[in-house]
Amino acid sequence: MDRTLRWLLVLLLAGGGARADERLGLFEFFARGSGAYCYAAGPIVTALQEELAGRAVLLEYDYDAFSTGRVDRWWAGFSGPAPVYLPLVMVGSGLSVCQGPVDYGSRYREMLEAELARPPGAVVRAWSLRVGDGLRVWVRATNLTEAEITPAQAASLWVIAWEDSTFGLTRTWVRGTASKMLGEPLPPGGTVTTTVDVPTLAGADWQHLHALVLLEHRPAGGVRYDLLQAALAPAPGLSVSPSSLVLSATRPTAELLVDGPHVLTCSARADVPWLHVEPAIRTVPGKVTVGLVGSPPAGAAGTVRLDAAGEGLAFSASVAVAVEGPAPEPWAAVLPAAAHAPGALGTFWRTDVAAVNDGPRASRVTLTFVPVEGPPATRTTTLGAGETVAWTDVLSTLFGLEPEASGSGTVRIEADQPLALASRTFMGSEAGTFGGFLPAVTAGDGLAPGRAGILPHLTRGPLFRTNVGVANLGPSAVAVTLRLRGGAGERLGAPLSLAVPPWGLVQVVDVFGEAGAGDQDVAFAEVDVTTSGGLVWAYASVIDNRTGDPTIVPVEVPVEAEGVSGSASPHARTVPAAAHAPGANGSLWRTDVAVVNPSGTAVSIEAAFTPAGGGAPVARTFVLAPGVRFEPDVLCSLFGLDPGSPASGAIRLVPDGPVTVSSRTFNETGAGTFGAHLRGVGDSGAVTPGRPGTIPLLEKGTSVRTNVGLANVGEEVVTVVLRLSAADGTPLGHEHVVAVPAGALVQVDDVFAACGSGDAPIAWARVEVLTPGGRVQAYASVIDNGTGDPTIVPVSVR
Repeated sequence: MDRTLRWLLVLLLAGGGARADERLGLFEFFARGSGAYCYAAGPIVTALQEELAGRAVLLEYDYDAFSTGRVDRWWAGFSGPAPVYLPLVMVGSGLSVCQGPVDYGSRYREMLEAELARPPGAVVRAWSLRVGDGLRVWVRATNLTEAEITPAQAASLWVIAWEDSTFGLTRTWVRGTASKMLGEPLPPGGTVTTTVDVPTLAGADWQHLHALVLLEHRPAGGVRYDLLQAALAPAPGLSVSPSSLVLSATRPTAELLVDGPHVLTCSARADVPWLHVEPAIRTVPGKVTVGLVGSPPAGAAGTVRLDAAGEGLAFSASVAVAVEGPAPEPWAAVLPAAAHAPGALGTFWRTDVAAVNDGPRASRVTLTFVPVEGPPATRTTTLGAGETVAWTDVLSTLFGLEPEASGSGTVRIEADQPLALASRTFMGSEAGTFGGFLPAVTAGDGLAPGRAGILPHLTRGPLFRTNVGVANLGPSAVAVTLRLRGGAGERLGAPLSLAVPPWGLVQVVDVFGEAGAGDQDVAFAEVDVTTSGGLVWAYASVIDNRTGDPTIVPVEVPVEAEGVSGSASPHARTVPAAAHAPGANGSLWRTDVAVVNPSGTAVSIEAAFTPAGGGAPVARTFVLAPGVRFEPDVLCSLFGLDPGSPASGAIRLVPDGPVTVSSRTFNETGAGTFGAHLRGVGDSGAVTPGRPGTIPLLEKGTSVRTNVGLANVGEEVVTVVLRLSAADGTPLGHEHVVAVPAGALVQVDDVFAACGSGDAPIAWARVEVLTPGGRVQAYASVIDNGTGDPTIVPVSVR
């Protein structure tokens, strides 16, 4: 028997009280109200109706109105001599019959007990719905016998509609019937699904109307009919069992059994990132597996929501999921740099910080500002489940720095569960702002002795300058060495030795000048930790001297292998978005890419550009010697696109050794450039089914708009769902479903409008992949409407 149907045998028959491995008895009483024998038998039938409720259904027919149809089953089962007297009584579709005056109590009970003692020959599930003045019934029946059930045996499904009414001699009154012959043989273990319509039920009291469905046939060589099984047909719905789940480290998965009319298709999703649901979409009936992602804390609570629809029906159900286990471990992250301070060329820099609690419960959050000079300052707050908060000019508004004062440093965040964090450091102008994104980093992101980092995409000249920041992720001072290298990997200038205080920040202003390296068109830096046990993180800020716009470049570690299942290469990197295309307000966007090979041997790289929205990829292969390959306006310089034709899309690079990949997408004006950095992301950072992503720091208003980009790093079309949440965690608008072609980028312009939401001063997005095996890189582009400057916020996946 089909595996899906095996579990179905343990479901309760809706409303019938009998289990699927027990027979539901059917007693059919054909009577005439004026008959003395019928009148005498009526009270006995009524008593049995009450006594056997849940085990058997006893139905009364007006013999004169039902002289054909079901009563012919009685005649097929009768073999006695004439005359025949009412009432005619049968069970099992005529397998057992009697008539006229008998010891009603003992005879009827004997017939029913014998029927109930037989095992069922089928599992029947059914649902009924009023349609006009008729009844539509959805039926699913499975053959439990060892023999084939065939149309030649008069195998058929019957629907009997009756009222709970004293209209006749008992408490039931049959209003109408309908039947449908099986069109094909039903083998052992086979299942038939169909719809049966009962025509107009004249005079029915719909508030008291019920329906019963039965499967019957004539066993081979016989003339009697045999009832294989019967089932009540309640109103259609979606049933899910169990109604709640408790998961733990020792029981990380469990199954939900989903049932309903066979015309339904069901989708399932979890409202928390630590729950995985598989499959996300399935037909009914079936099983849905719910599993833990990572190690959520004890007491965590989430919900699996199931939505089903089909043939004009729509239903929803929710299953509560709780986590058992030890107390949660504390969680900490560091924002490497925050500022409220003047900069070069008359600029003044500020930092905004956003935190999202995308976890299952409220979290107590502690933030500590460690300034470059002066004592630390600590603040605490509580962030409810699903909530987000934004601290504009965080050093001033949260930590109390006076507006005219100057300060910079790191911000350490501690919580009792992981948070999604993001920051933007920016400077203002008359038109608007220019700035860049900085992530919050955890100990797992840090550089340690023997784990050197690379800062790519560095430059210095009349138009650009570069600063480097190193943040200490630990409680002890750490010694760090910076080395600049040129396009061929050659050393530039002298190494710089830095002493980074506990939890502190050291910023090297004009790192090329400090190292005596002079101007350089293309360069990168190596960051080495020399203190045993030390842990740091680093970034570069490449600043356009004309606009003041910073491109913040995070440190990267060229890993040997990521071991991502299904990845084309353990070293593969995806630049989710690249452009050579016009934008709003006369802008022209282009993307530069830098690929760094820090090893001592050449690396072969297969590169492919896939146009936005899908299309044939453009492939290139090149060999990269130790050093850096810089591709200005990469879509034209590397992939040979026509400079006069606009294009945008995703770039995937598959090297045979470890490299780092960085990109900058920017607009060039007569007054300089502005843009944002987007690194080449490894496959381990992708959003996958059951592993949703969070994008913080989103906003929409008169001065700001937000786009979201989705890059498919797989080889099949992937369905992605975007959901926006407000500051208090409530949904903004509706979910937005996107189909992302293989290898391609899809950008959702004005994601707030796409989700049917209005303006919001702070929001966050959840990104979910529904397609099994799908992998998607995601980001948000938060754009200043005054300057056009984008801040690119990558998705956070944990």
